[in-house]
Amino acid sequence: MSAGTRIGLDAAGPSAATLSTQQSWVWRLEQAIERGADHLLSLQFEPGYWLGELEADSTLESDYIYYLHVLGKADPERIAKLANYVRQKQLPDGGWSIYPGGPSELNATCKAYFALKLAGDNPESARMVQARETVLRLGGLERSNSYVRFYLAVAGALGWEMVPSILPEMMLLPNWFYLNIYEMSSWTRGIVIPMAILSALRPDWRLPERAHVDELFKDPAQKTAAFDWSDQLISWRNFFLAADRAMKLYEKLPWKPLRQRALREAKSWLLEHLERSEGLAAIYPAMMNSIFALIALGHGPDDPLTSREIREFGRFEIEEEDTIRLQPCVSPVWDTCIAMVALEEAGVPADHPALVKSAPPRHTVAAEHAESRRGLGCVRSRQQQGFPVQHSVRRSQRDA
Repeated sequence: MSAGTRIGLDAAGPSAATLSTQQSWVWRLEQAIERGADHLLSLQFEPGYWLGELEADSTLESDYIYYLHVLGKADPERIAKLANYVRQKQLPDGGWSIYPGGPSELNATCKAYFALKLAGDNPESARMVQARETVLRLGGLERSNSYVRFYLAVAGALGWEMVPSILPEMMLLPNWFYLNIYEMSSWTRGIVIPMAILSALRPDWRLPERAHVDELFKDPAQKTAAFDWSDQLISWRNFFLAADRAMKLYEKLPWKPLRQRALREAKSWLLEHLERSEGLAAIYPAMMNSIFALIALGHGPDDPLTSREIREFGRFEIEEEDTIRLQPCVSPVWDTCIAMVALEEAGVPADHPALVKSAPPRHTVAAEHAESRRGLGCVRSRQQQGFPVQHSVRRSQRDA
């Protein structure tokens, strides 16, 4: 079967000129595929994996500026490089997007504005005035999502009444209960449980006075607009708002009989899941939240455990001459699987040394499956193969 027939060209007898053009096109296509495969093979790391940069939006750099201030490690040079990167991503209308080519987005713009104020930008500069106007045009801080308002509350820039309640008592719900932590995805657990610790302890991490954000409210009289009831009486929104109001009333009680037990369970879960790992859930928000939770629990930035997590989190940094940007995680497992499929589609034989090197031996796959059932994940075998472990699956969904 000819190459032309294989890719669907007309086999009904084209003219000589058409055939020549088609053959030339097929030849150039095959050459491009071959060059692409050769380049992909050249990118393979010696242990057998592929690893590229995992890009994200500017919210990571904005949050990182805030994170370094909380840690008391706001080195001016690093803050300046992070702020440079955030500034580079500002759109002509003054906002920030959450994907390339996208429009200004409220939450990303709120975070960038707050981060640049922390970095020392003059709020009356043209850049900041534009950003502020964009926030107001998009609905104001009162319409931002829960994560934005949560981190601002932790920093003392907002009141906790503007944040949904996250009770650590959820740790005490049995697994058979309809709503329990194991009904969440693994990554969600890694994000929410440290947030529950912070929500209960409410550490007093007052950032510089210049970091206030009152000017971002479109209607200062309606700061809690995110908690307005829906016009539809019977709705999921109203159900969750009612539940949140009940939890806020509970938070005001002077005596919470299960609070200390719940915090012990949450701390135990956190410490257990930091063992044999390179960061909680190996993903940016969970790792940052876990560091905040450790500090709130009394493990300061210089504590050996917290210091280790800070080092692991710092591995997401990509520093260049004038900027620092962050990855949300590292992705050798994803990248290796995608590269292997692409190479096989390009015609590279399955017994090619590069593919043999990248595929785990059968006994390793079986061992990983057995270990995952015991809650160990595939850290051990990934380390043996030389993979960066930060994004390897560590535990089964149930034990993560």
